[in-house]
Amino acid sequence: MSAVTKILKRAREKVADGWIQHRGVSDDGRRVCAVMAINQAFCELANYGEIDATGPDGVRVPDLANDAGGQLMVAIIEQFPTHDSSFQWPGIPLWNDFPGRTQNEVLDAFDHAIKTAEAEEK
Repeated sequence: MSAVTKILKRAREKVADGWIQHRGVSDDGRRVCAVMAINQAFCELANYGEIDATGPDGVRVPDLANDAGGQLMVAIIEQFPTHDSSFQWPGIPLWNDFPGRTQNEVLDAFDHAIKTAEAEEK
């Protein structure tokens, strides 16, 4: 399993455990937005040695988290097209915080991103 897939799966678990809008994380730390879930998943997996997140100079690089976010953004655009063809979702935070967005929609986007990432591994 690729590092990006691992990040997406861990992030999905975090959103399933508790999701929030308009903030990265709730005061009690139990709910996270989609972006914070990806960032936390990346840090946890890197810290526990479950993914290699070091660059050639030995310094941790956030590229894998960015790649996971990009994979999620593609899933969002595919699954949640806008009604106005001149408008595209400008990023995950605005999509996550959009009025009426639900936790299930966020989980569906993660599921689609994971499925796509797994298919690309084959």
